[in-house]
Amino acid sequence: VILGQSPYLKSLICEIALANESEGGGVVAVLADAPLEQMQRELNSIPDEKLGQTKIVVRQGSSLEWDDLKLVSVTTARVTIVMANNAVSADESDAFSLRVALVLSGFDYMSGHVVSEIRDIDNKERIELISRHRTECVVAHDLVGRLMIQCARYPGLAQTYESLLGFAGDEVYIQEWPQLVG
Repeated sequence: VILGQSPYLKSLICEIALANESEGGGVVAVLADAPLEQMQRELNSIPDEKLGQTKIVVRQGSSLEWDDLKLVSVTTARVTIVMANNAVSADESDAFSLRVALVLSGFDYMSGHVVSEIRDIDNKERIELISRHRTECVVAHDLVGRLMIQCARYPGLAQTYESLLGFAGDEVYIQEWPQLVG
């Protein structure tokens, strides 16, 4: 489930579709307060070969309303992504993300975790503190800035990051081995 709209929405959906490819696709539900026809037109412009078997469901509504969140099955989603609002100031955007986290914490049960994009690193603790569910805050510009500086300082690092973090090519599997601890 993706809550909100962003200039990066189409790219995010394409990456989710690529990640879901090994599982035969999936469903991405988008809930935003933009006009439904506008959102559908924008998302229908994604080429079918980029989506694979992944289906997109678009709903108009508010991320602060329980009934609207139930429309996109936020309680059963593997992941709920709260997009930052780039049209307002960082404090206003993060205040909205904080209110969404409060609303989500009102649900007794959520099967997945929440990833909240925030614009000011100082607000990270606040959102994680009030959230009852597993919430991870991501400050995209901070993360991208750090990666760019590292890649500029160490030639070849960008290709390493691409191969490790991308979904194309080889895959990385993580397994715990208790006998190797220590």
